[in-house]
Amino acid sequence: MDYFSEKQENYEVTYFVDVGTKEAYVGGVLEIYKLPKMDYLDRIKVTEIEFFKRIDGLQMCRIWGESSKTETSNHLLARECQDLTGL
Repeated sequence: MDYFSEKQENYEVTYFVDVGTKEAYVGGVLEIYKLPKMDYLDRIKVTEIEFFKRIDGLQMCRIWGESSKTETSNHLLARECQDLTGL
């Protein structure tokens, strides 16, 4: 999982982050830590989850949320996501 945080009209990318859970939902809160030392990066309140497939068929998603540090709309890029809506 990677974290994209908005910085002056661009995104700063932090690769290899962890959120301590395998589930996310709109309205939920995720705390983001940098691997491997688990350094605290940010906390987001999830506002949207966008599912898509890469050209090679890998299911992915963008988990959008408002940063508690900057109040900007940032996102996590996750691999092998599954939409559980309606199950």
